[in-house]
Amino acid sequence: MTTLDHPGLEQVDEHTRARRKLSAAMDEQQRLAATYEDSIGTNREMPAYMRLREARKRVDACDKWLHWVDDEDVVPAPAGDELPLEE
Repeated sequence: MTTLDHPGLEQVDEHTRARRKLSAAMDEQQRLAATYEDSIGTNREMPAYMRLREARKRVDACDKWLHWVDDEDVVPAPAGDELPLEE
């Protein structure tokens, strides 16, 4: 399991960090879903829907990150200075 060392701080378990982020994102999505439901039929409906849509994307991204962290056969991301392969 991956851990991150921070000078002056205790080790951070990346799995725990990813789970916390996912949980927070899901809580926010639930809150925004209720706000959206309350706004249906009003002039606040579209902005509420757009915020809920972004919250769903954050939940999806956090879920993918958690699965990536938990994957034992992690393939590292390429270095940022590498050029993409030509087609």
